[in-house]
Amino acid sequence: MKGWHLMLDGKVQKELLWDHHYLYDLMQKICKRIKMKALTPPYLVHAHLPKNHPRAGITGIMVIEYSHISIHTFPNKDGHLMIDVFSCKKFDMEGLAKYLLKELKMKEPKIRMIER
Repeated sequence: MKGWHLMLDGKVQKELLWDHHYLYDLMQKICKRIKMKALTPPYLVHAHLPKNHPRAGITGIMVIEYSHISIHTFPNKDGHLMIDVFSCKKFDMEGLAKYLLKELKMKEPKIRMIER
């Protein structure tokens, strides 16, 4: 059994990182972009911290055919965003990374692509 794992970290516009609707839509777009079937809708929750806390933000998870998509936001840490897409079915990790960098206008991106 093999798996493909895209990890993308970087800085984006802070306002996006508090926007439930934007993050929900982004997760659905990722699922469609990699041609997977959603098994659950995106589930987004706020960290149980005061909104001005450095670690405050939103965590999202979406179960997809063959695995998951997750998002972690840290608006108060220079607009830091972490996205993970893992699947046991091969998908275009490079294409998805390029799409997300453009969509998010990400600064200082750190991209990791692992086949395991």
